[in-house]
Amino acid sequence: APPMVASPGGSGDGRRTGLIIGLVAVLVLGGIGGAVALLAGGDDDGPVIADDDASPTASATDLGDLDIADLAEALAPAVWQVESSGCGFVSTGTAWAIDEHHLVTNRHVVDVDATPVLYDRNGGNRMSGEVIGWSAYPDIAVIEVDERLDVVLEWAPTDDLREGESLVTLGYPAPAGDFTVTPGTILSFQTDGGVRQAIRTDGLIDRGNSGGPALDDQGRVAGVVTEMAFNEGGLQLFPLVFTQDAVGSTVEDILDTPDFPSPDCDGAGEVQEVPDWFEGAEDYVPDPDVYTFGDDVTLDAMWTACEAGDWAACDELFRVSPYGSEYETFADSCGYRNEPAGWCVTIYEGEVAVPETYGDDPALDGLWDACAAGDMQACDDLFTQASYDTEYEYFADTCGYRSEGGVWCVDLYPDGAPDGDGSSSGGEPVSVFDLAVGDCWNSPSSTDETFNVSTVELVSCDQLHDNEVFAIFFMDDGPYPGDDAVRAAADEGCLDPRFSDYVGEPYASSIYYAGALWPSESTWADGDREIVCYLNLGDGGGQAQGSAWQSGQ
Repeated sequence: APPMVASPGGSGDGRRTGLIIGLVAVLVLGGIGGAVALLAGGDDDGPVIADDDASPTASATDLGDLDIADLAEALAPAVWQVESSGCGFVSTGTAWAIDEHHLVTNRHVVDVDATPVLYDRNGGNRMSGEVIGWSAYPDIAVIEVDERLDVVLEWAPTDDLREGESLVTLGYPAPAGDFTVTPGTILSFQTDGGVRQAIRTDGLIDRGNSGGPALDDQGRVAGVVTEMAFNEGGLQLFPLVFTQDAVGSTVEDILDTPDFPSPDCDGAGEVQEVPDWFEGAEDYVPDPDVYTFGDDVTLDAMWTACEAGDWAACDELFRVSPYGSEYETFADSCGYRNEPAGWCVTIYEGEVAVPETYGDDPALDGLWDACAAGDMQACDDLFTQASYDTEYEYFADTCGYRSEGGVWCVDLYPDGAPDGDGSSSGGEPVSVFDLAVGDCWNSPSSTDETFNVSTVELVSCDQLHDNEVFAIFFMDDGPYPGDDAVRAAADEGCLDPRFSDYVGEPYASSIYYAGALWPSESTWADGDREIVCYLNLGDGGGQAQGSAWQSGQ
């Protein structure tokens, strides 16, 4: 069905509706909500549990009697996974909330991306951040977010720490990147000029923990996990825990005088070498359970691909291998082909393009097809495997253009994709703001190609009906961009691939026409950013009966 051009309509209190034109996808991200508040107490108190409207000066609740599991459970909402994408790299690390709108991490985690994305431990909630400042040494960065962080941590005074005390590291280490609680002990302090700069611990912290907190038994931040490098037969990596005395003043300086740095591609992802005062890096003992080929199925698969000449697999293996392991050495040498000299894709191929959208990567295309067919687990798998800020990721995050995003698809649609039967047996008025993918409805009477509408008649798709919702997406927040810009967003967003993924037939050869409901200037002022894509049989086509979902027509 060829697209039909609609003429502009007037303003009003309802959403705008009309037939649409165009063939470009729009990429938008959804928001998140709050949780139980756990806020920092006074200077020497541990974190405290408070109501949502509590202030950071609320009276402290003693967490010292909690065991490691309970302590981690109480404080986990303060610890977020960071995903950065830029300069041809995608990296992950850990960040922790230091106040209601700021998080601390390492600079090397975010140096390629001034606007990283943060995920909670379940991966279902995410928020966008902005790097407000960083320091190369110490390796520290501060991220600012608009959302209120209901759980924040406070520093442990360095002088209060003692050798032999327990230490609990929270973060998202390699290779799985799952939220992990790593117990350990303070073995010793590394000092410089009489200052306790860093902690040596026997906890098996690893890549992905970078930027995360190591907590004392009161739930205070004893130090920030930081990946360092030392030379011993080539570049090797080593984790240190830098204390408040080492990095606290840098964090405060960034908070007091933010300078909003731009991404740094020259030294993308590079870590600092261990300082001259550090002793004992050569004595670091890697995890004996995940050390060499045969110890981990996921790492073994990357090893095999690297050995076969997949340079991207070599680099990915290096990114996620445990420190000091043979996995790391094998990957760093591009499968024992060369001395460590940088990223393998650069050495042997040059830069490799990141798969962006359908057709770029056969494996991701397979997950896309399964997601489009209603396999919600495939949608979630695609989301975890897709690169940040790509159409693959957005398609998966919206469960195949079926939702706003921000929620795991298997949780949102536990019974599979909507079957197109509508959310009501029909005949009842419903607000256009309550329409969902799969709903069928009848149009209000109008001879205009675009007009304002606030309610429609919702009917079962088994009955005769005018329209069927096949996708919903959201425009970026901000001032009202104007009628033409909003209309253009609808034009660009409501054709293929959203249309073909729902119907199972490309728009150009389908019997259906596409239309859209979009915000008017007045509904925009009330926070409306939603565009509802619908299909029908066009002028003179009459009413449809039965859902268009995967009809192939």
